[in-house]
Amino acid sequence: MATRQTEEKITALYERLSRDDDLTGDSNSILNQKRYLESYAAQRGYTNIVHYTDDGWSGGNFDRPAFQEMMKLAREEQISCIVVKDFSRFGRNYLEVGNYLEQIFPLLGIRFISVDDGYDSKQNQGDVPGLDVVFKNIIHDYYSKELSVKEIQTKRNLSQKGLFLGAIPPFGYVRDPDNRHKLLVDSESAGTVKRVFAFALEGKNLSEIARVLNKEKVECPGQRLWRLGIRTKGIQEEEIQKMKWSADSVRNILKSPAVIGSITNHRVERKEMGRAGLKKVNTEEQIIVENMHEPII
Repeated sequence: MATRQTEEKITALYERLSRDDDLTGDSNSILNQKRYLESYAAQRGYTNIVHYTDDGWSGGNFDRPAFQEMMKLAREEQISCIVVKDFSRFGRNYLEVGNYLEQIFPLLGIRFISVDDGYDSKQNQGDVPGLDVVFKNIIHDYYSKELSVKEIQTKRNLSQKGLFLGAIPPFGYVRDPDNRHKLLVDSESAGTVKRVFAFALEGKNLSEIARVLNKEKVECPGQRLWRLGIRTKGIQEEEIQKMKWSADSVRNILKSPAVIGSITNHRVERKEMGRAGLKKVNTEEQIIVENMHEPII
């Protein structure tokens, strides 16, 4: 967030994008939203512009970091106007959106503008938003649920084909650079997988295996993710050096279907259609497809 240079109240430009919205094309990308709102603000002479951006957050609820930061300043009377591209960028829960438009913003003296919807609360002073606003919010809410259903069905179809859909390849594997849905054996960690199984066959328990690997300074899962460039943001190299094996990380390898060539998908699912939040899926309900890549064991 930009630093305020004057005591003038902020004109807040709010942008939001979720993974579901990626299916709608580039028009709703964060970059395009910012350009669009900046152009709108410049044409109307709005000053002290500050962007508040939630990238990768669902519009189904309002517990988003940038949104909460913006509302904190609004309650402190530091914001005079909030501008969004359309109501769906603000939120897809029409009851919550209506509450902000009809109750919270008027109480705080906040002007609210939804550019594409042609809505400006300054033009509706003394009145609740028109029926067209209500209907648009209902449509946005319904669209969010419908999009979630389509997304889930698409992922289920791909899962049943045995495509790898996870964000992180299992220990012992890397993504195929020519096909991100296929796994290839990672020569640097596959040997560790074989050793873990060999130790287990010798009768060593999880903690004993972890101690041996740590004593030999064998690359642990966290260090592997750093090497592959998957998890590097906000992590210092000194922290990487301190990472160690644990009984849990050993257990995960021994229980991984990937090491025998199987792909496991549908490990988590949404708690509620069209809303944020995930829950674990029972093992018997997960989608496992055998013989999809080279086994290590």
